Amino acid sequence: MLGLFGYSAMAGNLEMVEENVQELKELNEKAVKQIPNLPETGTVDLKAKVFYNDGSPVIDIYKKKITTEKDDEINFNQGYTVETEQGDIGK
Repeated sequence: MLGLFGYSAMAGNLEMVEENVQELKELNEKAVKQIPNLPETGTVDLKAKVFYNDGSPVIDIYKKKITTEKDDEINFNQGYTVETEQGDIGK
């Protein structure tokens, strides 16, 4: 009985996480669309506060950085070491 409960609880969590990911994706798209004159290529880094007014999200962007060129290299692990079975990654 305990095994079934644990499985059903995890399944509920997965559904909730998937819903949250979808909501964050939609909020991200709405935030980016608020920025006028975006370049065709590049990156957008935003910091924003989101609150809801009558059930609709209101996005208040308080910091943004727009670069016009894509970085050739993506660094997910700057300054950190991650131990893996294949050895250390990073510095």
